[in-house]
Amino acid sequence: MQRPVGVTIIAVLAFIGAAGLLLVGLACALGGAVLATLGSHRAFPFGGAFLGAMGAVCGVVLLALAVVSLAAGIGLLGLKGWARILTIVLVALGLAVNALALLGGWMPHHVHHLVIRSLIGIAIDAWILYYLFRPHVKKAFGVV
Repeated sequence: MQRPVGVTIIAVLAFIGAAGLLLVGLACALGGAVLATLGSHRAFPFGGAFLGAMGAVCGVVLLALAVVSLAAGIGLLGLKGWARILTIVLVALGLAVNALALLGGWMPHHVHHLVIRSLIGIAIDAWILYYLFRPHVKKAFGVV
């Protein structure tokens, strides 16, 4: 069966997300190293190690998510059933994160663009979930 156009679009979004996660993960790791170096002076001796460790952990988690997102995108292009399930899980997590960010965005000290970004993220995530459960898409992945 031919791959639905929406699946290709979702795969491209997964690749874009993987690239973004890779860049932010590297920035976290590099930022943690810089903060560890700056914080290792006498005024803040243990803070440098803590900041470096937090940057490393953040970087590793984001880099792992980049690899998972890349795998999902490749699997979607190949119409692999595991990739559809993985994408559903990742998008559901993204939906939860956007919903939490939206709740935090209503606080008076937050900027309104965070609310708009969260709403756009929720709309995209909801569309992807809806689309991946459409009968013709499930059939393309071999799900009856």
